Amino acid sequence: MKLGNYSVEDIIKKDLDFLIPFYIFNFEVLIRNDRKHGEIEEDELSHLRQDYVKIRHYLDTTCRAGGINEYEKRAILDLSKKVLDNLSKGSKKVKEEVESIMGGKILDYEAKDILNQGIEQGISQGIEQGISQGIEQGISQGIEQKTLQVYQNCIKRGMSEEDARAIAGMDPTEADQPQISP
Repeated sequence: MKLGNYSVEDIIKKDLDFLIPFYIFNFEVLIRNDRKHGEIEEDELSHLRQDYVKIRHYLDTTCRAGGINEYEKRAILDLSKKVLDNLSKGSKKVKEEVESIMGGKILDYEAKDILNQGIEQGISQGIEQGISQGIEQGISQGIEQKTLQVYQNCIKRGMSEEDARAIAGMDPTEADQPQISP
């Protein structure tokens, strides 16, 4: 697979998102010329600009439509920035142009931050649910213990099993006999 064989339109049409960070390699000649001569033809720079505007628009709309999530979008942008940083050393114009479109102020770990926020929210929700379920279980067990204690006290005072069950609020048809502690 040669990246040069894929246009921006091909990448978008075929959902080849994984190629986006490496698309800058299509502009290696442009980067080399900028490094050597400090000049870039405006039409070449315009082509670069148009391609990256299309890529950014594609990522934004695909994310809003649910084709990728925010984490995946940020990961593609972060990786694009890292590839750009390494490839464009000494090519200030290309780097500035791509960063201005793709989000040059991306923090290196923004995608990780988004993921970590999600993890923290999940943990927090899990704790809340655990506490709620624990309270419900504790109340239920406490009621069962109190019911059993009332039943046992009635039996110790010589009441019939039927009366003890009624006073304790136990189901009279319950098959299990409660355990009586000494």
